[in-house]
Amino acid sequence: MSIVTGKSRLLLYSPLKLFLPVSALFFVLGLVNYLHTHLDTGRLIALEGA
Repeated sequence: MSIVTGKSRLLLYSPLKLFLPVSALFFVLGLVNYLHTHLDTGRLIALEGA
């Protein structure tokens, strides 16, 4: 979407174009971390010395 102002063109910023891919990336990284922890230790949280 753009607005034409005189000779230059002003592009409107769409936050969803930035935040949706970033949030999807963090979701996938969290899921991978959970799966790795679960498969490695057999539980959700790996406790030190347990």
